[in-house]
Amino acid sequence: MTLTRQTPVTQDTVEQLVTRIIVLYHANPVDFSNTGKSDGEMHYLNTLKPTYVRTISDILSLVADKPHTQINVLEIGAYLGIVSIALSELGFKVTATEIPEYASCPQLINRLSQANVNLVACNLKDYQLPFETEQFDIVISCETLEHLNFNPLPVFKEINRVLTVGGALYIATPNLASLSNRLRLWQGHSIHGSVKEFAWQLDGSKNMIVGIHWREYTGEEIQEMMEMMGFSLAVQRCEVDPADRPLGTNSGRKMIKDCLHWVFNLPPVKRAVLGCYFDPCDPKLGSTLVSLGRKQHACTTEFHFTDATLAK
Repeated sequence: MTLTRQTPVTQDTVEQLVTRIIVLYHANPVDFSNTGKSDGEMHYLNTLKPTYVRTISDILSLVADKPHTQINVLEIGAYLGIVSIALSELGFKVTATEIPEYASCPQLINRLSQANVNLVACNLKDYQLPFETEQFDIVISCETLEHLNFNPLPVFKEINRVLTVGGALYIATPNLASLSNRLRLWQGHSIHGSVKEFAWQLDGSKNMIVGIHWREYTGEEIQEMMEMMGFSLAVQRCEVDPADRPLGTNSGRKMIKDCLHWVFNLPPVKRAVLGCYFDPCDPKLGSTLVSLGRKQHACTTEFHFTDATLAK
């Protein structure tokens, strides 16, 4: 049964909905690479499940005063479409985009079609979204921005174009300034993925077409890009990666964390060892940035492209 906004949607309802959709994928995997091996996809879905629940819950909180059937949602970089399918079942009118290599997959086309989700092939490097101006009320882009290996500003401009004035842009992306990144860099290690990923992307036997994180961002950078392209930042928060959540729930680990918190905040340690002043438990140091922007006006910025700047 399709839910409308008149039907109460609780956190438990969202979790149950996401779980049910993921179970269907376990029973009938998409298997983009047609290798018969879908373990990676299933692991990804299970790992990202809390983020799907978070995204859907956040979107629901934005539209408490409007029927879902009147809201047009665009999900950019939908991958397997968990969020899109869930929002469609909740009554939203949903369009999902993915790169042509994924959007042409018959299994994915069939899965999203059955869920009444409009799947559109689109590569953001073309800097053109194949939609009408001010067509959507909400644009969702989760775990996508960090995969762009080209200038993202024209993408923000296109998102601005297809959003209604006052419409919401919801972005979730890794936090470049996370505590784990700071500690890795402090120890002399790279904060980026292994260079082996470059080889994997060019290896036809691996499903690594767009898996590399080419550029991650701080919260200030996300805000700056939004404001440059006609948005205002309404809300921004950091979250702990789902894989790190047991650290805060297991009593033994929590005790260790509390001890480290106390030691790291001793003034001599901050000055002599860390060389900077921050609280290891500060929520701003979480691994994931969630940002909500509102379109204030149409972006009229003109871009000058050359052979060196075009992503094509």
